[in-house]
Amino acid sequence: MFNKSSVKKKIKRIWSVPIVRILAALLAFVLIILLLASVLKNCDPAMTESTVSDFSEAQSVDIPESVPEEVSEEPVIALPTPWRFTGADNLNAVIASDYGIIINATTRQVLGGKNHTLRIYPASMTKIMTLIVAVQSDVDVNTEYLMDYRLINKYYLAGASMSGIAAGDTVTFKDLLYGAVLLSAADATAAIAEMVAGSEEEYVKLMNETAEIIGCTGTHFTNTSGLYDTANYSTLGDIALMLDYAMSIPLAREILSTSDYTTPPTEKNPEGYYFFSTMFTRIDHDSVPGMTVLGGKTGYLAETKHCLASMAVGDNGEKFIVVTAGGAKYDPIDDCIMLYARYYGESNEN
Repeated sequence: MFNKSSVKKKIKRIWSVPIVRILAALLAFVLIILLLASVLKNCDPAMTESTVSDFSEAQSVDIPESVPEEVSEEPVIALPTPWRFTGADNLNAVIASDYGIIINATTRQVLGGKNHTLRIYPASMTKIMTLIVAVQSDVDVNTEYLMDYRLINKYYLAGASMSGIAAGDTVTFKDLLYGAVLLSAADATAAIAEMVAGSEEEYVKLMNETAEIIGCTGTHFTNTSGLYDTANYSTLGDIALMLDYAMSIPLAREILSTSDYTTPPTEKNPEGYYFFSTMFTRIDHDSVPGMTVLGGKTGYLAETKHCLASMAVGDNGEKFIVVTAGGAKYDPIDDCIMLYARYYGESNEN
């Protein structure tokens, strides 16, 4: 029969032996070492003695409520700096156009002008701003648009330049951008406005906001095409600022610098629509010795005659902008070429 009392006496006698106590102490020490090893094994191996001692402080660090957004890989387009108008030559007896300005876009100095501070009606040079707003929108260049008869009819009756895209045919946003700039197509600008802002009225608001942002002080738009409206006005300096800014945007520069473009085949036009630049049919990239004409935009209104805004770069890397307006058919082109040759030559001599 099991006797609890006798068991307790035996344990007491065993525990009274010194060697037993020593062995028990050693066993307890080993167990403690094993326990500590297990704890350390589960800790972050990168945690050093110093980090352990600083752990209480680390607990007090503020943790952000949200993860920062990824940095965009899109290039940042810098806003242009203002032109310096002081010291500009008087071009009244030099050019045939009623208005003209030449600017060294690298130094920001206005080199010469004729009525260059006065208000003008920019005609299709308006489309430089139309292009800027379009390429900075969220619309993908491959987004398709079904050309509507109402757009074609509206601008055809207004006598505006047209793209030739047939009603009921589908083209892309990119096709419309080229049509708007190369052919000055008003139906293309109206379609672009619908795709970006829902209507031309809302799109024009974006044009005016953008003009103000880039530093235009004498500009107001009422339409996307440049059709005559006394409230659709600008200045030569502002037009030059728009062109300077547009040429800093890769897609806008590509379009403004293109001589011709053919759309992919469409349902109604298996060969695609062919667009040619109204500027580069009158001036070549190499029309000025020592310079390359990079790109630009023509314009015409019966009320205000012909106009042209262009940019060229010299072999020395300096960029120049010429804007001419209020000229007979070829005056703005001839004045442009002459001003580039004259002032680029002087720049090289200096």
